[in-house]
Amino acid sequence: VVAVAENVRRLDVGGRALADCRLESGGILADLSPFTVVLELDATGKVMRTWREGESPIATCFEKAMQAQSLAAPPQAPFYTYFAMSWDD
Repeated sequence: VVAVAENVRRLDVGGRALADCRLESGGILADLSPFTVVLELDATGKVMRTWREGESPIATCFEKAMQAQSLAAPPQAPFYTYFAMSWDD
């Protein structure tokens, strides 16, 4: 149950970051290439490092937004999680 709750929280944080990036770019996204952002969390859930695959403006914005986030404390540290974004059907 805890893992499910943390996944929902992580998706909520990621969704807000993505929405902020859409607003920052005026809501018009010319490049919707898929991208992945990996986060390294410390014992408190603070984002310590990120890695990104994808060079679109929304990918770089999303990575920057996630660097400022804190998630729930993970079960061990360091802890790695990722967001893989794609707009394909």
